[in-house]
Amino acid sequence: MAHRPLTRTRDATVAVLAAVLAIAAGVALLLLGTGGSKQPRHPRPAIQHRPDRTITPGLTRFSDPTAGFSISYPSNWARLTTSSPQVPLLVSSPGGTEALLVRVTHLGLAVQHVTVKELPVLLPLTNRLVNADPRTHLLQRPMEVDLGGLPGYAYVYTEAVAHGGEPLAHVQYFLFSGPTMIALVFQITDAKRLTVDGAALARVADTFTTCAVSACPR
Repeated sequence: MAHRPLTRTRDATVAVLAAVLAIAAGVALLLLGTGGSKQPRHPRPAIQHRPDRTITPGLTRFSDPTAGFSISYPSNWARLTTSSPQVPLLVSSPGGTEALLVRVTHLGLAVQHVTVKELPVLLPLTNRLVNADPRTHLLQRPMEVDLGGLPGYAYVYTEAVAHGGEPLAHVQYFLFSGPTMIALVFQITDAKRLTVDGAALARVADTFTTCAVSACPR
């Protein structure tokens, strides 16, 4: 799947994230297999994940009572529209240099509660989602994470773009709530800023929390 030439615009941000999630949607329909992941050339973490649930000033809280989650994002980011009912949140920074997309996918797995013990069974699926695009290059091995009480995996990778443009960087979380998978996809249009911007985006990810339908924060 070819991308159009990268531009530092909000439209380009939406287009690239849409392409990433379109691939993920297709692969998620496959049965769990034994597919492995590409071995990263850089085993050292590109970012450090430090749980911090504190909501700091300058963040806007988004809640989805139906999917049962809540997350905060920088208040100067713009909320963008999406036609996919599986994408309840798509936001972009001024200029489109960073963005966040949240996708909720019902996998139909025969499990009501995923624990750390079951995570290795789901690793082939998340590997296939990330590796579906041959232009991706993992910067570190998948990390087990826990966000808001949900176990999952975090991936950090770059993605080559068409016509020799600067590679994009992605920090992607796959979280499992029973048979439902919640994917948080952070995009940075300048991969060289991954260390700086990635740490800030990790703090945004750490505001993620689950909530009951009647108790989601506003």
